[in-house]
Amino acid sequence: MKLLLAATSVAVVATSAFAQKEMCGDWDTAEVGDYTLYNNLWGKDNDPGTGHQCTTLLNSTADNSTLGWSSNYKWGGITWNVKGYPNVGLQFKPIELANVESIPTTINYTYEYEPTTTANVAYDLFTSSTPDGEFEFEIMVWLAAIGTAWPLSSEGKQIKNITVSGVEFTLNHGINGNMTVFSYVASEITENFSGDLVEFIDNLPQDVAPDAKQYLTKVQCGTESYHAENATITVSAYTVAVHTLMQGDVSFSDKSAEQS
Repeated sequence: MKLLLAATSVAVVATSAFAQKEMCGDWDTAEVGDYTLYNNLWGKDNDPGTGHQCTTLLNSTADNSTLGWSSNYKWGGITWNVKGYPNVGLQFKPIELANVESIPTTINYTYEYEPTTTANVAYDLFTSSTPDGEFEFEIMVWLAAIGTAWPLSSEGKQIKNITVSGVEFTLNHGINGNMTVFSYVASEITENFSGDLVEFIDNLPQDVAPDAKQYLTKVQCGTESYHAENATITVSAYTVAVHTLMQGDVSFSDKSAEQS
């Protein structure tokens, strides 16, 4: 039996003139405006030969501010090993957190999967003490925890509850090597979300949160694929921007900024 998460689709009515592009290579990408769509099979070698994943750019609005995309995968191996993170990354010039005014975003998606699937749907933000330095803080926002997927937690328990745009999230805190990881997990699967990601940054515990001089270097959103007989996420509409105090209420995007 397949499960279908039904989302209220937001139609992408004015689309750019390009053919849909399916990507199945480990590091295949497609660029549209300030977005980069990644297939991103970063963890598949942890369980070599256990499956496959392909990601497709479906459409975009005429101004390239909103994307539609999908990803289909089948993974065996160890259930809790992340094999891939098909996602859309925003290209922008790194900016100090003190100068970030807002990060407005909207996502609408459906997810079709078998009962044995382990996956999530998550935003992933990274910060560093320098514009091009190693990641020091990771801030994840999980809109869905499917199967046995669960975030890193040093305490083994949730440390805080917050509500953003009507959705209740619990905060987990952990360490991954030299990086501090915060993971907000929605109390239930949320297929439609529209809010400001700055709220998640502002609600971090002050004693462990990144300071205001940390640079925001990466903003992504996608699905971490762990294990599935067959699963497909279809994003009908996704948009995100970084608005700064330096230039008023405008996106501080820079197409030449490096994304990986």
